[in-house]
Amino acid sequence: MRVLAVTNLYPSARNPVSGTFVFEQVRGLCQAAVEITTLEVDRLGEGISAYLGVGRKVKDAVRDHRPDLVHVMYGGVLADLVTRAVRDRPVVVTFRGSDLYGEPFSPIRERIMAAYGVIASRQAARRATGVITVSRRLSEKLPKDVPRSKVRVIPSGVDLKVFQPMPKSECQTTLGWNSRHFNVLFPANGERPVKRSHLTAAAVELTRETGIPAELHRLTGVSFSEVPVWMNASDVLILTSWHEGSPNVVKEALACNLPIVSVDVGDVEERIHGVSGCYIAEPVAKDLAAKLSLVFRGQRVIAGREKVGALSLETTAEELKSFYAQLLDSFSRSTTPARRIEVQSFRATDERESNCANGNGLLLSVLVPCYREAQTIERCIRSILAQEIPNGSLEIIVADGMSDDGTRGVLQRLAAEDPRVRVVDNPQGIVSTGLNLALAVARGRFIARMDAHTRYAPDYLAQCLATMEKTGADNVGGPVRAEAEGYLARAIAASFHSPVAVGGSKSHDLNYEGPLDSVWYGCWRREVFERVGLFDERLVRNQDDEFNLRLRDAGGVVWQSPRIKAWYSSRASLGALFRQYSQYGYWKVKVIQKHRKVASWRHLIPGAFVLSLISLLPLAPFFPRVLEFLIFELVLYFFACLLGGFIAARQKGITLLPILPGVICTCHVAYGLGFLFGVWDFLLAGASQPTRSFTAVSR
Repeated sequence: MRVLAVTNLYPSARNPVSGTFVFEQVRGLCQAAVEITTLEVDRLGEGISAYLGVGRKVKDAVRDHRPDLVHVMYGGVLADLVTRAVRDRPVVVTFRGSDLYGEPFSPIRERIMAAYGVIASRQAARRATGVITVSRRLSEKLPKDVPRSKVRVIPSGVDLKVFQPMPKSECQTTLGWNSRHFNVLFPANGERPVKRSHLTAAAVELTRETGIPAELHRLTGVSFSEVPVWMNASDVLILTSWHEGSPNVVKEALACNLPIVSVDVGDVEERIHGVSGCYIAEPVAKDLAAKLSLVFRGQRVIAGREKVGALSLETTAEELKSFYAQLLDSFSRSTTPARRIEVQSFRATDERESNCANGNGLLLSVLVPCYREAQTIERCIRSILAQEIPNGSLEIIVADGMSDDGTRGVLQRLAAEDPRVRVVDNPQGIVSTGLNLALAVARGRFIARMDAHTRYAPDYLAQCLATMEKTGADNVGGPVRAEAEGYLARAIAASFHSPVAVGGSKSHDLNYEGPLDSVWYGCWRREVFERVGLFDERLVRNQDDEFNLRLRDAGGVVWQSPRIKAWYSSRASLGALFRQYSQYGYWKVKVIQKHRKVASWRHLIPGAFVLSLISLLPLAPFFPRVLEFLIFELVLYFFACLLGGFIAARQKGITLLPILPGVICTCHVAYGLGFLFGVWDFLLAGASQPTRSFTAVSR
């Protein structure tokens, strides 16, 4: 079953706590083998302008992904637009609270906009094939003419593996709270009038006046992964909202066995009914304070967890899945053959089929192609696991090229220690096939490539996500920073920062920020691969350059930011450097042949230089003018290499100057020779197979 989930609330690098209930619901559906593609509308970041063109975006997503049905995860204007745009397959809308209640206590501007959102919600409910409300009370706000046969009450589920009881003293120590105080948790920051934070504050103050050392903690700006710690550090949760749909915070508190004092709002009374130590209070400070006092003098731990067992992520996902199937069946029988869509049965899935196309609950998938990296792979994987990801949600997929140096044993041990690490076989042993094999099982909304022979800043991935969010680019990365140990290796690393050695490429400029042809490694939104395709498996080298060329031809943007920091371990010998650059040159021709254009004219210069030497050297002994030109060319080139070496030596150490010109020359000659071999194989001879020396892995 394929579902397109459309939402205007979803965690992002800028706001990782936005719409976590939608994120969790999508994750639960994925675990139930529902294949989901997520279309996000950035209402919080772009304002109402985010809705411009939504209809076209939804139609494009339906055309590209061919979902069986569309699920709008929140009501309001977005639901109205989607139900207008999609008529050829079922559309489900979930209403969660303010989309049907409005914001009657907010400032006038927000009140008017919310009122319009309620009107839009009512229209969407009439047009939708299926309607979900998160509580029975909320379903009463639906228009009377909406058939109740198409309405289901399905609250958002709770991850009972995340929200569970933890030692209170340890949690309080972690947060720096006073264990002698009566810690009251309020799940809002007080900015929204509907939450009535003034009522909570007054109730806590009255509680203090009775001699109870009550301390109020506001659950705001806290990452989703830290919420269980706050819950378990608290003595009671208090809720005073004017209205709610089905507040997940109440279910999460019950899962942590945290007592609850709440006004009668949403489905709270139903959730806490029969749970000793939880209380419904009148919406006045005096009664709220009286109920807080009962908690203080009574039990501080409740038996709430068993009450929410039926509301786990897994259970609610199965309810949604069942409702989807019912809607698909009725829609298929009610539509004409010309408009009928195929209703897919639940297929038996292997690991690859059960992966989501997007938004499956994981924020980021990191792809690591490797071959014979026994000395560096563990350091690399542990550095990725320690990355500062906004919500800590990532997986690492290592595509191992059948290493025979002990790499596989290290990877198996790491995978056994941490379930976030997975290993896939890459029998062909080249980067492009490894990346595609890893992509096939990746589940993240964002995809990042990282290599085993590189050291990464702790915020490398966080900066990638932040840059993508800020610029809207399709692929982001940082400039090349090379490092090495040993005199020759340090000189090779230094050459990476010489404009003469790299042809003035901005990807080697440590201070450049902006668009460019290609970036080192890369981080993409998942939908980029759905739009542009995968890496070209015919390429041993330059697969990233070729992919970025396709991306830019499709209107995409490649962006470099100096805040994205990584340090590449360069080759340690001139022989290894020569093999590396000769392969770069060779496979660049294949890219040119495929696209019938040159990404940058600087790619042609080394080949032209080497061709001139090959052409002129045999003629020089017989033609003085040719000899003079050849000498002039070599002298000019020598001074260019000397200048390039001097520029690099000033940055990396003047002691490297004696050998830097030779290193730069090695790069140019190797690239040029490889380029000429590529011209012969791919353009002139029409070879069916590439020359063997240019296909061998050179690391």
